[in-house]
Amino acid sequence: MVEVKKLHKSFGGVEVLKGIDFSLEKGEIVSIIGPSGSGKSTFLRCLNYLEVPTKGSITIDDLRLEASNHKKKDIVVFRQKTSMVFQNYNLFKNKTALENITEALIIVKKIDKRLADKKGKEIIKKIGLEGKEGFYPNELSGGQQQRIGIGRAMALENKLILLDEPTSALDPELVGEVLDLIRLLVSENISMIIVTHEMKFAREVSDRVIFMEDGMIIECGTPNEILVSPKNKRIESFLGKSFSEHIV
Repeated sequence: MVEVKKLHKSFGGVEVLKGIDFSLEKGEIVSIIGPSGSGKSTFLRCLNYLEVPTKGSITIDDLRLEASNHKKKDIVVFRQKTSMVFQNYNLFKNKTALENITEALIIVKKIDKRLADKKGKEIIKKIGLEGKEGFYPNELSGGQQQRIGIGRAMALENKLILLDEPTSALDPELVGEVLDLIRLLVSENISMIIVTHEMKFAREVSDRVIFMEDGMIIECGTPNEILVSPKNKRIESFLGKSFSEHIV
């Protein structure tokens, strides 16, 4: 479904991604972990061209984009294959919860507003926010805002959802409700790539876990191989001496 070859990304003279090779099968859940500044979020943003790679290629389904040779119209089509959930929600502050979910349906998918509203209300119910349709983001908790962000991604029905540390901006007591919603997505066999620091959650939902550092994929394996019994000393150091106690 997804194939990434020799992906590089530089900002000025700083190389953030250093030749990433990566693949994802349909329905697969991959979690990406690693220290701050390792390139995790940049990699995710490159996958839907929110950041344009410096070198390399990305293929989603039958569409391949080369960093060195692509057109704006190709990027538009490419982005329609993915949905992004941001760590800081990225909701439209001047639009209601329902409007935040239906906006892309109307503008991008060209769905009639009446049908978009019907679908949006179904999503609102599914994410447990029935009755909040007319609320604005500043009237919602952080957890509720992130659920709207995930609901927006669900409504688009794209084949791949990218989640960039979806719980990092939340107070600890709100993390659980967002993770429960992501578990719902997992049960619906949606392909996902999740940048996360929630190690126990990553072990529970992932088919594979990737450890990134210094712009490179250092190790890839099953959740148990990476999170419970890592052979790589750097990963063990990153997780901490008592990592297994927190994950098991």
